[in-house]
Amino acid sequence: SKAFLRVLELIQEAPPLILCLENVCGFGQSQSFQLLVSALRLAGFSFLNTYHLSPILLGIPNSRPRFYLWALRQPNRKHHLLIHHQDHVWPIPDPRLGAEIKPVSNFLDNINDASLLLPDSLLNADRAWTLDIVDADSTLTACFTRSYGRFARGTGSVLCLSHKAKQRDEPSHRQF
Repeated sequence: SKAFLRVLELIQEAPPLILCLENVCGFGQSQSFQLLVSALRLAGFSFLNTYHLSPILLGIPNSRPRFYLWALRQPNRKHHLLIHHQDHVWPIPDPRLGAEIKPVSNFLDNINDASLLLPDSLLNADRAWTLDIVDADSTLTACFTRSYGRFARGTGSVLCLSHKAKQRDEPSHRQF
């Protein structure tokens, strides 16, 4: 994109001492990543590290893996050999190995906003079975998004606010 190419230009014009970047997981294998590495090398960066992280690693009940990069420029170095350590896992204990993952309720505001309810047309649609329905006690969610009215599959988790709704068979009786 034009914005990304502009960032690459700015790295050359006024290189920072430290650069941090977040992107989608596939970014590390992309042509854009190669352009970034080249720009960092030309700007005098000497160290680059990449990570794949997800909020769940921090005890947040959300699985959304992302690509993170940090790079260091050392202006007084005579040689700018970019050392790249790729695909590290952040040194935080894996929650599946015993780290506590907090329930969704720890992160909810007390909001009663009807505009956040799913439309009956989606709840009654044949594709409603694809919704990832979670409640306040859940400790794993997918990314919450604004696409709920347009898509059902792959849009992230849907928060069910009513325990009675989980017991009913008819989707139209669910309060989300």
